[in-house]
Amino acid sequence: QLLMLMSDTGGGHRASANALAQALHRQHPGKFEVTLMDIWSESGVFPWNTAPSAYRFMGKRPWLWRFLWYSTAAYPLRAPGRLVHDFQLRKRFKSLLLEADPDVIVSVHPMCQHVPLSARDWLAARKNESVVFATVVTDLGSAHPMWFDSRVDACFVPTQRLVKLGKFHGVPDGKIVNHGLPLRAAFCGRSSAKQGPLRKALARRKLGLDFARTVLVTGGGDGFGALPKIVDATARELSRLAMTTGKPLQLVVICGRNERVRRDFAKRDWAAEFPGVSVVVKGFVKNMETWMAASDVLLTKAGPGTIAEAAALGLPVLLTGFLPGQERGNVQWVVDKKFGALRKRPRAAARTLAGWLRDGRALDAMSANALASAKPMATDRIAADLWDLLAR
Repeated sequence: QLLMLMSDTGGGHRASANALAQALHRQHPGKFEVTLMDIWSESGVFPWNTAPSAYRFMGKRPWLWRFLWYSTAAYPLRAPGRLVHDFQLRKRFKSLLLEADPDVIVSVHPMCQHVPLSARDWLAARKNESVVFATVVTDLGSAHPMWFDSRVDACFVPTQRLVKLGKFHGVPDGKIVNHGLPLRAAFCGRSSAKQGPLRKALARRKLGLDFARTVLVTGGGDGFGALPKIVDATARELSRLAMTTGKPLQLVVICGRNERVRRDFAKRDWAAEFPGVSVVVKGFVKNMETWMAASDVLLTKAGPGTIAEAAALGLPVLLTGFLPGQERGNVQWVVDKKFGALRKRPRAAARTLAGWLRDGRALDAMSANALASAKPMATDRIAADLWDLLAR
């Protein structure tokens, strides 16, 4: 029995959990029964059971998220916060773990360490046998201190910076493993963006797109971000470039769950507004890997999963924003790896994008850098290590 602890505060945590579950089933078919649990929602304890809706509320108000993230990360407030969690949640978490009766617990969320580990210790003592607990950190360049607890059996991190951060927060050296960020199967095992069924030409043909330079704009699955301003500025700059060079361009906009913006976009006459640019508008899609494979540049917020997926396909990224706290480090990671940049103002982002498209060599270099930074075998390696932990 393997229990995945997560919370639907953003799509990345569930995506990582699903990716690991699928890898375990591929490697050891029939050996695992995997259960995903949004333990905060299922606790039924207010206000913690409102975490997903609270995240969506704060995601649209970055100043509020900044206050929450940095205040809870501050050392003087960590101990009182843990006491509150213990008092309100330990009894309920014990009940949930007793009912699930797992042999292995995997946390893919920063708030699923302290109290769940205490409940794990109680459950192990009650069963008189060990219950493995592993953490899989799903941030790239910076991570909240809540991710790290010395009691875990293993702590999987995606970058060397987080290896250092984990040690700083007390996780023993022998328990920290840097395999990379767990990705969906469509992004795993690819050594080149030009190999396999997702190469650009086949992806464009599959999606019915034009065979032209393609820019992909997305605000993430939750639809955060100032998409209308970003898309307008991008389409305007692409139109200027297309009319200057005589080469048509293509703009794909994935609105995520922001259905209001998608409907507004669908009503517009893009060809009349922005000549030379073919504009395709979609809502929430389940084949993002194909849209990314068909593209030459990705404009997105600095979500870790999207960045790691882009790297796996050799796709340069232009970051248009980030949530304060955990996503700030993702920006720096992209810049350090030299396959993208941050431009928070839509016009500045559009001008930078046009410059990249004018200089094909720059795009090629960024694509190569993206591939060099990717760790497409991360999911399988983490899954293999989880099996080894259970077999000890």
